[in-house]
Amino acid sequence: MPTRSPGDDIRELGLPGRAVSALARAGITSVDDLAVLTRRELAAVPGLGAGMIAAIRQVVPEPADDEGPPSPAIPSFASLRAPRRRTAMDTLLPSVPPAPPAAGPVPTEPTAGPDPTTSATAPAAGPRPAEYTDLCRLGAHLLRAAVAAPWRIARWSVGEPVRVLRRLAGQ
Repeated sequence: MPTRSPGDDIRELGLPGRAVSALARAGITSVDDLAVLTRRELAAVPGLGAGMIAAIRQVVPEPADDEGPPSPAIPSFASLRAPRRRTAMDTLLPSVPPAPPAAGPVPTEPTAGPDPTTSATAPAAGPRPAEYTDLCRLGAHLLRAAVAAPWRIARWSVGEPVRVLRRLAGQ
């Protein structure tokens, strides 16, 4: 990257002549004027395309943009180490609602055994989501197409020359 002092002329940057002339027509003659322009402002200059803007940005870096979208929050270490993290499948499949508590007699005195309401139970396996059947249908359709493709290609490769010969023969 060439060294420059404040107020250098843009002709000394080694940019293509078309870029220098387009910038000069727009009234941008110094490096300081060029350094404060964003890509969007450069794109508005007539005669500057994406390639010219990329060449300018290789020589003169883009100014810091404080108007950009905010950065996403950094997750905490506790959430990264959690036993149950959200995955793409969690987004695609509906979550299983917790099972309602069993409606049985409520014990009046504490029992010595484990409490059935606090013990972890495996979620009941419910019906498969509707997307699963759609995926099965798609798989069956693709399988049928893969099986039928060689037969269709063979039939076409024999039938097409016959059609061409008939057309040439005038039939």
